[in-house]
Amino acid sequence: MHLYFHTTDESFEADIFHLIRSTWILFTYAFFLPALLFVTFRCLAIHIPLIELVCLYGYSLVPYFPASLLCLVPAAWFEWIVLLMATGASGLLVLRNVAGPIHSNDVTQQRAGPLIVCVMVFHLIFLLTLKFTFYHPHKAKQVQGSEL
Repeated sequence: MHLYFHTTDESFEADIFHLIRSTWILFTYAFFLPALLFVTFRCLAIHIPLIELVCLYGYSLVPYFPASLLCLVPAAWFEWIVLLMATGASGLLVLRNVAGPIHSNDVTQQRAGPLIVCVMVFHLIFLLTLKFTFYHPHKAKQVQGSEL
């Protein structure tokens, strides 16, 4: 986005594939990941409704809205800090609501640790996907002999 605000109309190019890719990433995180967790939880006799997981993962995206605005600052270290904080807040929201049902089941007491680690690994994968798909530094393009 930093480049978007610092380009002229002649040098701006819309990338529809980037929009499609971002839609798939967000839908995968908000719908397919809760469905995968729902199936996993059902196999382990943990009863969390699918709609609750979908809503939970939808709400867990909220910290990324202010983070995306703060990532307009063109400093890579600042982007990492902001995205790590958003991922931490998002992960805590999910863990706070999922850890209770996981620990309440006697069958899954020994599997509680790996399940919680799995949820956090999914968040870290989402963080890395966001960072390297959307917030990677772009090199300035040369437009008709001038620098942007």
